Amino acid sequence: MLLAALLLVLLTVFIEDRLQAAMLSAGGVYPGALQAWVPRIEIKIDSTDSFLGGLIRLEGAMADMKAKGSLSVFDEKLDFGGRVSFSSEKVILKDFDLWSIGLVISHGEVDFKRQSVEAKAKLKHAYFKGLDVAGDITLSARYRFVKDAGRGRLCLEGALSTERLIINQRPFDDANMVFEIRDNTLWIQRFCLGRNILLSGSAGLKDPGHPLDLAITINNLNITQLLSSLRVQDITILSGLLNANITLRGACAKPSMKCRLDIKKGNLGNIFFKSMSASLNGSGTMIKIEDSRINTANGHLTMAGDLDLRNIGRRNLFSEVQVLTDDNNVFLEGWDITKRGRYHSKVEAVKNVSDRLDVGFRTFVENEDVNPDPRDRSSELELEYKMFEKETLKMKLSDEGEFLGVEHREEF
Repeated sequence: MLLAALLLVLLTVFIEDRLQAAMLSAGGVYPGALQAWVPRIEIKIDSTDSFLGGLIRLEGAMADMKAKGSLSVFDEKLDFGGRVSFSSEKVILKDFDLWSIGLVISHGEVDFKRQSVEAKAKLKHAYFKGLDVAGDITLSARYRFVKDAGRGRLCLEGALSTERLIINQRPFDDANMVFEIRDNTLWIQRFCLGRNILLSGSAGLKDPGHPLDLAITINNLNITQLLSSLRVQDITILSGLLNANITLRGACAKPSMKCRLDIKKGNLGNIFFKSMSASLNGSGTMIKIEDSRINTANGHLTMAGDLDLRNIGRRNLFSEVQVLTDDNNVFLEGWDITKRGRYHSKVEAVKNVSDRLDVGFRTFVENEDVNPDPRDRSSELELEYKMFEKETLKMKLSDEGEFLGVEHREEF
């Protein structure tokens, strides 16, 4: 959409400066009256040291011209077509289709006196990094020219927002951004995605490297909802409420990343935790896990290893990650195995079969040096099935007898 905004301004600038000369040298039809003359204008833009290059073709009366062409804006190619009307004060675009990026500008307006740009556009199944994006976009900006070494450099400053944003055929949080474009760089003063993601920083719009310097803050983001909205392959691999601070610096293709994250009440595969924290550091898609801690109901764990961010949403995301246990807590093939007691121990093995079904087994581990409480010698098999939010069906089979009943829980 920012590229579309630039296109609006650039069309105006180049046409405003060069239209008269272009019309004098362009082909046209002159049937005898000047007012009936239909110009065909071709504007070639070749600026090796600038962000803009390409070709614009215009044909028809000034009040309603057909426009078609291809521009390279900050190394991004834009093929476009639509209708343009010119007056002494404004340039107006109608049904302007940037088909190469799936964007249609239903109405765009550049005001010469106010040096302003207004646009309403629609994304129609634009594809970006495997995402199918649709929605409505509104842009409001002001432009100006700053002299640099005798040349005028374009600056654009404004706000952009989305409505009815849909990603991969599912509703998504709308975005709002306050920005400035100058010195071949996009300066993001504030970018909000819903209520949970905030971003600021800069992104280079021209080679070499398209350098990034971004700071991202995430507050209480529901991981399951995010993965579901993005239609990833497996939304059960990770869940919880995410809080994180992330910095990205370096070339766009392979930036370095530093991240500190905290997740509350979720799961990592078959491990269910109260909280999890970790530092992530790396570059590109390869990230190393450091300084981690997972707090479970039975103890704490740590993680070590590498993540390939290309596997987000897949079961093999944590294939290179090791979960290290403390002395009292072990995880084996989805079983949470816990030892309770320092001298005479009871071992408990619990497996979460589904969101509603848990299976547990408890038994006593003999220690010849200690006289245990006879009550701790009993072995027990337990099955729990969550019928409703506060009601659970429980069955116990033990050396001391059997039990079948419904447990009701109330919080005080």
